[in-house]
Amino acid sequence: MTTPRDQLDLECEIVYLRALIAIAARDRNEDDAQRLRQQLATAGALHDGWERTGAVRTTPMARLVERYALTPLETELVWAIIATSADPRLAIPLEALWGAGSRRGISVAAFTHLRGVPSDAGRDLALWLAQRSALVAGGLIVATDTSA
Repeated sequence: MTTPRDQLDLECEIVYLRALIAIAARDRNEDDAQRLRQQLATAGALHDGWERTGAVRTTPMARLVERYALTPLETELVWAIIATSADPRLAIPLEALWGAGSRRGISVAAFTHLRGVPSDAGRDLALWLAQRSALVAGGLIVATDTSA
């Protein structure tokens, strides 16, 4: 049985690995990037297996996804937001990539970069958050800097 904590740990690991891959790519360290991509593929396979078998069907995130009709990409963004708040390992790599402002959370731009999301999908995510997200309206996601 997959517990909510197991799911949180895996999602945090996925975001952490993506951040480390971005640093390795920035530093042109292909050996590290390749090793990290293999670890990410393993974590991704576990994630996909849990989804496929329904192992996470009763977790709090599954209920949130159903209640707010989140798309897979919106769900990934929410997990990234949670991970940056819950996993202290992410502070240093995110700050190395995007500066001290990343200590207050992950931006849509940072998420789309880590995830490799096309720019139009990134804009759609930003508009979803700004215009119609019930998660923002309900206070579950809070903008930390509205001046940008």
